[in-house]
Amino acid sequence: MIASINRFFSPDFDIHTLKVKSSFVFSTPSDLSMSLRWIAVMAEKVTCDLAASTGVHDGAAVIKHILAGADAVQPV
Repeated sequence: MIASINRFFSPDFDIHTLKVKSSFVFSTPSDLSMSLRWIAVMAEKVTCDLAASTGVHDGAAVIKHILAGADAVQPV
């Protein structure tokens, strides 16, 4: 089992069609601290693999997640 640490789905409403839609908010490098925090907190508490994806925009962010305890990092 793999747990992925990333941002939550952010819904929006189209007021013309009255339907729920995605707000398509992409991560920024400043989001790195949130995923690093939760990877570090959970790494010693769970037995599943942890994958991080939020705020990963360069090689340094990948290394930081691995050092925090991530088993996989998804730069997207």
